[in-house]
Amino acid sequence: MDDITNEQERSPGKIEKQPWQMTKTEYEAKFGAPRGNSTVTGNFSKHKSSVEIALNRGLKVPQEVLEDYPDLKDL
Repeated sequence: MDDITNEQERSPGKIEKQPWQMTKTEYEAKFGAPRGNSTVTGNFSKHKSSVEIALNRGLKVPQEVLEDYPDLKDL
């Protein structure tokens, strides 16, 4: 995700929300809803994963995004 933050610094006039800055509804409108496929480890959500990675990296995730994943609020 370092490339994401670097891109925002290079072109501040064209900043587009990153997946971890979008609500689940916004993410699904742009990239499509999950197909119901699961992985060996269980159901996997690319959006939730991107939010979790952002939190672990100390990025500021909008409150409305965290409301989609209450289990991540304590990270």
